[in-house]
Amino acid sequence: KFFVDGKLIYKCNVNFTSSPVALSNVTTYEYVDTTTTTKTHEATVPNVIGYSYSDALKTLRSAGFRRIVANGDTSTGVVISMEPTYGVSVSLDKEITLTFGDASEN
Repeated sequence: KFFVDGKLIYKCNVNFTSSPVALSNVTTYEYVDTTTTTKTHEATVPNVIGYSYSDALKTLRSAGFRRIVANGDTSTGVVISMEPTYGVSVSLDKEITLTFGDASEN
């Protein structure tokens, strides 16, 4: 058996030598390892400036991003700005905000 105390993992050895189990039975804990339970996955934000909504969504999802917010008219507009900006490395959990408008606004 194992138990976790914060990021420390211990192996639990329980000594059940009598029946019924007496309160004097000994439980020992042996330090096993230190772990990091979460790993941050990052990716570079692709440039989707000038893309239609469907193309921008497809490109961002292909890069691993799932939290995508669209502002403006996604039916006829194109991406005129994005936050965070393209080319930076961010967590895949980071929200990507796309602003849509007329291509001439870019």
